[in-house]
Amino acid sequence: MITKLQLNHFTGTVLGEKYYSILVSEMAKNGINTKLRECAFLAQILHESGGFRSIRENLNYDAEGLMKTWPSLFHTIDQANALAHQPYNIATAVYGREGNKLGNIKPTDGYFFRGGGPMGITGRANYTLLAHDTMIDFVNHPELIETPENYIMSAIWFWNKFNLNQYADTGNFFQVTQHINGGQIGAPDRQEKYNELLTMDI
Repeated sequence: MITKLQLNHFTGTVLGEKYYSILVSEMAKNGINTKLRECAFLAQILHESGGFRSIRENLNYDAEGLMKTWPSLFHTIDQANALAHQPYNIATAVYGREGNKLGNIKPTDGYFFRGGGPMGITGRANYTLLAHDTMIDFVNHPELIETPENYIMSAIWFWNKFNLNQYADTGNFFQVTQHINGGQIGAPDRQEKYNELLTMDI
């Protein structure tokens, strides 16, 4: 299992101290208990959360960031400028679109069910599944994902919900990323963290 000093290398001392005990306990209890599984899981959550610096999705994008992140939605700089630095309205625009797969049904859902936890659980549908499986009321209180225990637990829930150990066990890190990201965005950083973790005595 990763040591506190090793985790601090990726997160800094303050955040490492905050999450270390919860992280190692929950990983051990939930089957993320071999080197390949631990390295794949840790590499992904450390990338997704920026080393545990992101608790909930910020969404305070400038115009250029909007165009880069959602090129299919923001085609012109004027269109992006109209929403720049407006997290609530950005969430409504990108997560509240009709026909998306997030299960959002109210105008407020885009923002209230924005990405949370180290895996970035997003959308009413996913928060509802998380609530059902954990018996914690994330639907009426999505902010509960911000507590240290629920923060870590939500990432482990996602990992096991989609049985990502099956890819970690064979070293198929590409497929781990594919299932988490829906593509390969950030793949170089994910791979770099994975490779570094593999060199450690975990």
